[in-house]
Amino acid sequence: MITKDNIYNPQHIREGMVNELISVRVPKPLLQESESIVREEGFSSIQEFMKHILREELLRRRKEQALLDIERLRGSAEQFIVRSKKEVEKHIQKKFS
Repeated sequence: MITKDNIYNPQHIREGMVNELISVRVPKPLLQESESIVREEGFSSIQEFMKHILREELLRRRKEQALLDIERLRGSAEQFIVRSKKEVEKHIQKKFS
């Protein structure tokens, strides 16, 4: 099972995961640019580079979703947060006035 802790662990990838083969048609300019990056960045193959890009995108999406969840939770929690002593005093005055 892939978790946030082992997604980048090469040993886990080799030993524990079943690999699936996919075919992707890529425009030639995009492939040429990718091959250039593979050489410059020291990836062992275009496949390794593509897996790296896929992992990075999945991680980016998880982070984005986590931030949205935090904002949603913070928004729902704001009704329970007291912002200042003055607000508390106003609230008390309204209650007992």
